Amino acid sequence: MIQAGKSVIIENKKILLIQRGKNCHFPLMWAGPGGRLNLNERPEEAAARETKEEIGLSFEPGELFLQSMLDPHVEIFYYMGKHEGEINPDKNEINNWGWFSYEQAMQLPLAYHYPEILKTLKKTGKL
Repeated sequence: MIQAGKSVIIENKKILLIQRGKNCHFPLMWAGPGGRLNLNERPEEAAARETKEEIGLSFEPGELFLQSMLDPHVEIFYYMGKHEGEINPDKNEINNWGWFSYEQAMQLPLAYHYPEILKTLKKTGKL
């Protein structure tokens, strides 16, 4: 089983999304930062590490927002949390990035469970 940790970063009622690179899983689609767990790593640790590697932000995972199966072999853990630092994207992994309102984000080609995540964030007043 493959497991991944992803961050859900909200600021001023906008969500941070990255456009995945051409050579990544779900090429050129939009999602939050995150990735596969390393050996002996917990999902929240992977979310923090991958956020730093992909976009340059320090991320402190808090609430487990969603735990879901992408397919029978891939489980993804999505964490809300605090962030700090300057955005400095890894150009090898990230094609583009931005802060998006709910309406803007729903117009993008979204990867993973992001349509469901955005709808829940909207319903709860976070976006």
